[in-house]
Amino acid sequence: MYLTFNANQVDSRLSKLVDKIESQGYQVLAGRYVRYNVQQMLVKATISELRKVDIFEEFILSTAINVVPSVTIEELANVLGIDSMLMRSVAENLQSWKSLELTSDSTLKITPFGKKVFQEENSVLEPSYTQNIYAIADPLTNQINFDNTRLQDAPLELKSLGQFIAIDKYPDISALTIADVQNIALDIVIREKTQKVTSYQELSPITTVRKKISIFYLLDSQDQYIIKIFSEDQELKIASDLLTEILSNGNEQQIVWDELFRLSDAEITLADSTEHIADKISFDWVLADVCFESLYLDEETELANSSETKILPASSRYNTTDAEDIKSFVLHRRIEKLLHLTRLENLNNICRADAILSLYQLEKNNICTNPFDGRKPEGQKYKNYVNCSLTYYNFFMLYGLVHKSEEPVVLLYIKPDYLWKQGIEFCKFNAATGGGRHIAPGYHTLQTLFDDTVQDRQGLQDRNSKPINLPTCIQAEVLIRDGIPLADIMEIVIRSPRHEQNVRQAGWRGNIRVSSRDFDWHSEWIVRGS
Repeated sequence: MYLTFNANQVDSRLSKLVDKIESQGYQVLAGRYVRYNVQQMLVKATISELRKVDIFEEFILSTAINVVPSVTIEELANVLGIDSMLMRSVAENLQSWKSLELTSDSTLKITPFGKKVFQEENSVLEPSYTQNIYAIADPLTNQINFDNTRLQDAPLELKSLGQFIAIDKYPDISALTIADVQNIALDIVIREKTQKVTSYQELSPITTVRKKISIFYLLDSQDQYIIKIFSEDQELKIASDLLTEILSNGNEQQIVWDELFRLSDAEITLADSTEHIADKISFDWVLADVCFESLYLDEETELANSSETKILPASSRYNTTDAEDIKSFVLHRRIEKLLHLTRLENLNNICRADAILSLYQLEKNNICTNPFDGRKPEGQKYKNYVNCSLTYYNFFMLYGLVHKSEEPVVLLYIKPDYLWKQGIEFCKFNAATGGGRHIAPGYHTLQTLFDDTVQDRQGLQDRNSKPINLPTCIQAEVLIRDGIPLADIMEIVIRSPRHEQNVRQAGWRGNIRVSSRDFDWHSEWIVRGS
């Protein structure tokens, strides 16, 4: 079915996506933003980790499998000459981990799940942490997906796709099973191969949210007219195929395609003005790369003249010109997070400001804080940057000074998306080295963080014993301009459960994980001497 459009029926805000589509051999005839309704629900997933059984767990699980008729925990304790209270405590843990059941007569019974893990791995799955995720029921794709962040309502001003096609039958989000969570949410909750989602809990009622997508009318290389639908820059293949099938059926589906794709004069004006602003901002950033020193000379004047500086999330920052190279590098290196270490006492101000703020922003807003190093030894030029680590934190900051080794600190795990955004810089060792003269932006600088050898103050560091996603020097840094909004913090990690209440009282509402291992000193990652 061929549609006739007037000029300007491609929203100019979609120009980058249009370029991507046309590079694949399609001709874009029309394209615009639309919205439709999806359902959303907050879910807490419990992630457990494989751990080799201890001797008491082995006694209990082996007995539950091999002894017939089964015995009670007290009978087993008496036979082994072990304190029954201890054995009962171990059995209760195994029950809570779904490895063991107690029958109606209190005898031991291993679960099929527990038996499989024990016999195949000689292990149990012990709960390691929880993570809040959002289940999203999509009537357009007829699928349930998961995301780390809450879907925000699209503007009402966008045309509703629901006016043109019946999309009101949602997948049953309330019928989620543990298998669904394990299979669908695998990529966003599992960090290691030894981990598994073992339970989940619904934390909120189901709500309806307006989702924003882009829809395109295309001509392919075989002169066939097709529809493609994208969520940001990812194609929704199922939705594309569905709409293409409807298009090919002509008038049977009664979709007024011309009306769907027609842009109003107001939309054309808005799109053009928005693109002009975006181009100006992008051009300003290019100038910033060329006229680096002048940017910093003007920075304080610019910020001082604004009553409030908006800290942009990664999703609202512009990509660098080498963003695709950096994304490929991050994928190859399996880089999943940035980290920021701070004192627990600073979390109150971070939550109150709704962001980790640079030292400049803290001073500008008269916020008192107690950083590990407030002097910015890398130079005043970088006073408006937040220092972060890549994959694992710089433990010299914590353990290098004995008096810091036990003070309450927290690790903030941050989305890696900043790595390919403008206003981000890198240093392959401590950023303070040479007064900051080794700090630089760009893909090639990021690559140097993973050089085969890096000479730092400790000696010649190499890649021996280091994971693929860990920089060669543990003190390598990523510097993020202005700050980092709370929305881009994936979770907060603490060393002890006794600090969890303090984190909540500070105002943090996201995921908290207790893990002393995340704070370990790794001497095998350090080479001392030249």
